[in-house]
Formats: sequence, C-alpha cells, structure tokens
Amino acid sequence: MPTVRRLRRLGFQSAVLAGALGIGVLIASARSGGTDPDPPSGRRGALAEEKLDSRSLQHVFPGAPPPAFTSEQPTSGPHSPVERAGIQSEPLSPVVQVALLEEGSVLLQHQGLDDAARTRLEALAGPEVIVAPGRDLPDAVVATAWTVKLRCDGVEDEALRSFIDRFEGKGFG
Repeated sequence: MPTVRRLRRLGFQSAVLAGALGIGVLIASARSGGTDPDPPSGRRGALAEEKLDSRSLQHVFPGAPPPAFTSEQPTSGPHSPVERAGIQSEPLSPVVQVALLEEGSVLLQHQGLDDAARTRLEALAGPEVIVAPGRDLPDAVVATAWTVKLRCDGVEDEALRSFIDRFEGKGFG
C-alpha cells in the first residue's frame, strides 16, 4: 500500500510533467508562426503556416467520434496513433493524417490527376512521404506537414520536392 509520502511525490512528479508538456505546447505554438492558413492572396503554391491546434496532445481512441478540426487537410490536432507509409489507395481520415504529421511524415494528397501525373506524384513517396487520394481538396495536390500546407494546381515537382526536403522528419517537438 502506498505511503502518504510516496503519493505526494507522485503528485509532484505529475505536476512537473504536466507543466513541462504545457511549456512544450507553448513553444511549439510560438514556432508555428500562427499565420492565416490560407494566404490572403489565395495564391496556390504559397506555403501557408497554420496555428498549432491546442488539442494536439490528445489521442483519439478507436470507436470514438471524430473530432472537429480547425481546417480542412489539418496540420495539427487530435489524432490516432498509426503506422502508414508510401502510396495509399484510399483517402486518409483527418485523425490519421494528423497522427502521420505528428510523427514527421509529409502527406501528399491528390484528386483529379490523370494517370501520368499520379505516377509522377507517387514517385515522391517514401518511408516518411505518404501519397494518398484526398477528399474535397481545394486544389489538385495539397502537401501537408506539421503546421504547414502547400496547395498546388498539379504535380509541381520542384515545389513538392522542396517542401519534402524542408519538412520531412519534422513533426511535433
């Protein structure tokens, strides 16, 4: 049976851990830039940073109702732990998208591409670069990483490679 002293020590350790997590969220939020998710000009190909969703430490359990997100193709927020890589044949749910981004993956979602363009996009896939069809995308290709997004009219090789080089492996923390 735990002693009062042990319970107090555990309570103190829990408070320290909670404080450290809170500071981590604040630092990550400050690093995110907090800019508008859609550039004012509405230009495609412009990198857009999104505010860190304050619920990014929350895990969504299987069978739980899906949470609301602060943007389409979210770049942070509640998520379910998953392991996926490479080319996916089905759209990914937002909670899965955010889980992948948290771990440092880059997600390249597409819709309406012809076979040749889709093949070019799939050539960018790798262990931390996931290519998947998207739902209701604002553009033909949307690249997302932790708190950042790039919208493209099509497979813009140079812009997408630059995005991957800059953000692959850079998830939460």
